[in-house]
Amino acid sequence: MTLSDLQHWCWRDAAPFSLDMSEGRLVAGDILRHLPGKRLVVQGQWEGQKVIAKLFFNDSKAAGRHEYTLLETLAAQGVCVPEALAVLEQDNHTVLLMEPVSGAGLEALLADSLDLPLLRALLDTVWRMYEAGWIQTDLHLGNFLVRDDGVIVCLDAGAIKPVPSQGAAALADNLALMCAQAALALQASLIQQCLDFMKHHGVDSRDFEKRCRHALHRRMVQADRKSQRNCSAIRVESTKDGVVYSDRMDRGATGSWLAYCEKPEALPLLKKGSRISVYANEHWVVKHYREVGLKARLKQKMKCSRGMISWRQGWLWALLGIPTPRPVMLVEFIRGERAGSSVIVFPKLESIALSQLMEQQRSRAQGLAENVRRWLEHFLWAGISHGDMKAQNILVDEADRISFIDLDNAGFSVRPRQVQEKNQKDRERFEKNWEQFC
Repeated sequence: MTLSDLQHWCWRDAAPFSLDMSEGRLVAGDILRHLPGKRLVVQGQWEGQKVIAKLFFNDSKAAGRHEYTLLETLAAQGVCVPEALAVLEQDNHTVLLMEPVSGAGLEALLADSLDLPLLRALLDTVWRMYEAGWIQTDLHLGNFLVRDDGVIVCLDAGAIKPVPSQGAAALADNLALMCAQAALALQASLIQQCLDFMKHHGVDSRDFEKRCRHALHRRMVQADRKSQRNCSAIRVESTKDGVVYSDRMDRGATGSWLAYCEKPEALPLLKKGSRISVYANEHWVVKHYREVGLKARLKQKMKCSRGMISWRQGWLWALLGIPTPRPVMLVEFIRGERAGSSVIVFPKLESIALSQLMEQQRSRAQGLAENVRRWLEHFLWAGISHGDMKAQNILVDEADRISFIDLDNAGFSVRPRQVQEKNQKDRERFEKNWEQFC
């Protein structure tokens, strides 16, 4: 296979593959990232040596060679980055080979608990880069890896640029971006650490929380749009009767999901309502919105049917680290006798409803309620609302981890008054459960 072949490589094609260059052969294993027709990042072997390979297609701006040079420059200035091994060219395409780094992703290390020393080490790394004249323009926890010896390594050198003319103001904006791109539950602590860090280094931190919220809302809007189109995570395909949105990551299950959407009633019935029916097997939950008619078709056209809202919010909440079963497929039927209806598929969680615990294990439910209230505080910060925050829509597993479901009334807003009102409604709806399930 050549680089020109790979440029038109389809997502349905699976690794591994072999790439023949004049200098040798790259055998690719795991795909780490794929931007079809633009870029491909894989883990594999080059002439028997383990490598990370970054493939740049139609590299007219020499981005691959620039990143290779930048990695060498950063390393010489004391910034810990992956070692650049070689840069190779074929036709107008480029391959950058880097040494793999052994360690754990910073985002994963901070997912379950707040590690203040690790956060401070990250901020020290950002400061060292800034003092060396560099800034990571896509600053988020996923672009850092903690090596086995505890050293933090900066990834994605292609997003590292010279510090712009505004200097410290650019650093403050950059830190705000990092806070906004962290998991929602971590953001308040991360913002406080950044404020302490900026004060220590004499960086102006005025309006920093406002910058963080602005960056968060911008990220949420971008993510919401992304969930509605073809991208590296989501496939959008037209069919005879409508449009199918599916998770690209689990290709093997796509056929089963589509079969469930085409005929949900073939699964055991979990709940039947006048407009919504829920079906499930041991692995998947399928929700059928049986809305039809002109109004339903108009909602579909405006991307705001109940199925589409559930899809969009499910992907957004999962991106923000809010516990929810992220949907794997949505079918919007826009033609034929089912026009206006939608079917959505979720992974099934091994859990029970919080409402059941309120009736049967009151003290356990009261402890879990504090976790729900903490999430409501996070929702207020982000401008998020659930829209139907009842205990039946909160699931609990054996380890007392909660998950929110039924997001077809959820949304977010940037208007302070609207945010306050919707958050208050969510709180009131949740607190009423204690009277209902007593």
